[in-house]
Amino acid sequence: MWRPSWVRRTALFVAGAGAVLLLDLAYASTTYALTARQSARHLRAAIGALDRSDAAGAVEHLALSSSAAELAVLRAGRPSLRLAAFLGLHDDVVALELIAGALGDLATSAQQAVGPIFDHGAAEAGLFGALYRDGAVDLDAVALLNDGLRHLATDLERTDQRVAAAPEPRLAPIASALERVTRRLERARTDVARAVTVMDLLPPLLGSEGSRRYLLAFQSPSEARGGGGLIGVFGLLSADGGRLDLGHVGAIEELVGKELGKGGRPIPAPAWFRDLYGRFLGTEEIRHANLTPSFSASAEIWLRMYRRATGEALDGVIALDPLALGEITRGTGPLRAPGWDRTIDRFGARRVLLHDIYRHFDLKERKQNEYLRGLIDELWSRLESGEVRAGGLARGLGTAATEQHLKVYVPEPRVTALLAELQIDGDYRSAGPNVQLVFHNNFAANKVDFFLKRRVDTELVLEDDGDIRGTTTVELVNEAPEDTSVLVRPLRRDLDLGLNRMSLSFLLPEGAEPRRLTLDRRDSNFFSGTEYDYPVAWQILDVEPGQTRTVRLSWTWPDAWQIDPDGPDLELTLWPQALVRPDFMSFTVVPPDGLAVAPGSQVGDTALDWEHLDGIARRAWRLRPPVTATIDLIEETRSGD
Repeated sequence: MWRPSWVRRTALFVAGAGAVLLLDLAYASTTYALTARQSARHLRAAIGALDRSDAAGAVEHLALSSSAAELAVLRAGRPSLRLAAFLGLHDDVVALELIAGALGDLATSAQQAVGPIFDHGAAEAGLFGALYRDGAVDLDAVALLNDGLRHLATDLERTDQRVAAAPEPRLAPIASALERVTRRLERARTDVARAVTVMDLLPPLLGSEGSRRYLLAFQSPSEARGGGGLIGVFGLLSADGGRLDLGHVGAIEELVGKELGKGGRPIPAPAWFRDLYGRFLGTEEIRHANLTPSFSASAEIWLRMYRRATGEALDGVIALDPLALGEITRGTGPLRAPGWDRTIDRFGARRVLLHDIYRHFDLKERKQNEYLRGLIDELWSRLESGEVRAGGLARGLGTAATEQHLKVYVPEPRVTALLAELQIDGDYRSAGPNVQLVFHNNFAANKVDFFLKRRVDTELVLEDDGDIRGTTTVELVNEAPEDTSVLVRPLRRDLDLGLNRMSLSFLLPEGAEPRRLTLDRRDSNFFSGTEYDYPVAWQILDVEPGQTRTVRLSWTWPDAWQIDPDGPDLELTLWPQALVRPDFMSFTVVPPDGLAVAPGSQVGDTALDWEHLDGIARRAWRLRPPVTATIDLIEETRSGD
């Protein structure tokens, strides 16, 4: 009978053991992947449950996510995966453990963060219901949630640091998974930091230290203003100890009439405001006080005008438009109001409330205002009911604020700082001195801005001495139809139907100097001034229906860039005007000879398109939220060198 030699027996043993280890490795890797994905899936489900205010579901999914992550950690520690470390995959094994640990830490930290608010009543009422009950925000619940979120922020930072210290895996799937976890942690840290700021803001904003009253200004960008749009309806909102009450809602003509009854004298305003906008009744008529894109300036003047008209001092201003209302329906669901068979949601609000409403209520302004009051009452009723998707409402408010369709002003330093941090203050000064903003004001008193398309192209040519030659070109296309509705009918009878008469303004970085303005390629005189310390160049022009006009401003910016090893060589924030149609924007940087724009340079969160042949960097996009371009320069390398 044949018996294998000890060599063969050893070989067979090693082969068998190797096969077992390979099978175990395959099993461990597969089950690790499944449990890690399961943990991530439950984590996403928990976020979705919070979005729906399903607190009980969120607790359940967080617990399942934590358990799955613990199991993934055990899978990562199996002997076969440990053996893989000796085969040159040590970094991959470490990365696997860190990924699983990060998921587990995230789930556990989230449980600990929101646990107190669940005990406070969220499990029965939902997260939004725990914070907002019977028309009042529970400030104790806000404090509990804020404490939990702060602990979560600390845990996230600690977890992020551990993951950031992970070695670079050799296997592509593990490297990809590590990259995804890193991105998710970064996004979670940003979201939690923002949530903490919101929780810090709510108590003082909602009257934790005494009653507050706010002016609500409902604007229509179909009749453009630098700060948003013409105010058509106003309201009064009271806050006391977290309790919110919506008081009187009426047409802006009520305040205009009371103002005129007081004599209509100019309101005290900064010198720059009087110089730029006083000639257009900006200091005399509440509907023109927002000709400036500076919301803090126009809000302060609104408060002074309201006090003169009514004798009552208010504590702040909240301005919003139909696009903001559409975003808010992410949380409240679609809205309907008596007087018109239309449904308002985030997809239809633009068309219905900035176009159709004027056609439907043409020459019936009183009924139009009654419909709008009913719509606001319905919105408020939804909020008071507590039947709101917390996540949807938060995302909607955030989008409306960053895109300048929702703005809040409270002249109190602590509150002002929090509003600026959330980008809800509508103040371009928060971006620093390097800001560019193109804005226009409608002087035809029609709604023709619904049909206006704007394209803004900015080119910066960097000179060797650190100066910049800038060119900003604005293309204006008036697509107004040939009809006689209020949309295109100007208030002044000497103006043609559909005519868009406007002042077009260019706000430039501090220290910049406007040089030359051309209108349809012909030199044109222009007016100049300053907003705060920002230069402004502007001109009045007409854009007829079907016409395209091009306005180009050439400007210089001394000592605007320099090679900086510790930061960007050039930085510029492009700030949007709240329009019916957001600007189509392009941004081009032309470096000096011998230098090129580094591939890592960005406009917002996106790297610039790179044109290797001539060293020019360019990007085009829709300008909705403010976007900061950060440019780094490197020595130019050409093919063949």
